[in-house]
Amino acid sequence: PDTSQNYSSYDFGSYTIPETGVYFMAGGAFVNVTGAYDRSIRIMKNSTEVVRKTQNSGNRQMFSIEYAGSFTTGDVVKFNLSANASNFTPQNYPMWAIFKIGA
Repeated sequence: PDTSQNYSSYDFGSYTIPETGVYFMAGGAFVNVTGAYDRSIRIMKNSTEVVRKTQNSGNRQMFSIEYAGSFTTGDVVKFNLSANASNFTPQNYPMWAIFKIGA
């Protein structure tokens, strides 16, 4: 990420599901924030949010999220950081992983 720029929304991973099944996914990112405003990490399925985790504090924070669910061939999974009031700056390199765990 561009650590010199502030964001209100930042996509840090995208993956197209290769075959229908149940998948486990996890994502994590450090962000530098100013002010105690809500900031969230989200997992999106196509354009629909499937899970969100929100934190509210200042300074540098680690955001992490996990989710397991059914997906079909061609679904696009996206990982996103977002803020509802103040901006944030991504730090280092956000991470994400997806594993197929069932049919």
